[in-house]
Amino acid sequence: MFKKRTSVVPESLRKWPVDTAMMKVCTRPCILRSETKGVCTLEVGTPVVIPVLSIHRDPEHYPDPDKFDPERFSEENFEKRPRFSYLPFGAGPRGCLGSMLAATQIKSAVFTIVSHFKISTSKKTISTVTLNSMTNRDIWLVFEKRNASELF
Repeated sequence: MFKKRTSVVPESLRKWPVDTAMMKVCTRPCILRSETKGVCTLEVGTPVVIPVLSIHRDPEHYPDPDKFDPERFSEENFEKRPRFSYLPFGAGPRGCLGSMLAATQIKSAVFTIVSHFKISTSKKTISTVTLNSMTNRDIWLVFEKRNASELF
């Protein structure tokens, strides 16, 4: 059960990444080959956009990509995916140096909030809210302090 809880944050970052795209600059000549598009040569200095959101929503790597499914990040499933198919903090030598700290802080904050408060939607929230939907409406939440006997 705990492992599933720890998979909620990576799945959230997959579905709703902080940066939906990253800008990089090609530092050495690179040839890209595609079965459908042919060959493309990138020269040094060529700007490159890495479409993080598109990669995170690619059904080849994430079946039913719009579904919120923390099980995608079970140890078993995570090992099966290609290395650069999950980029919430970038990757490689120029990836975010604080990614482990950030992930730990997010998990700690979520755990602290959920362990001390019952969270529900307010009557002010107009539509039904689920983890599988994004809405352009305000989501009003009610935080009710847990009793001492309910604390984790």
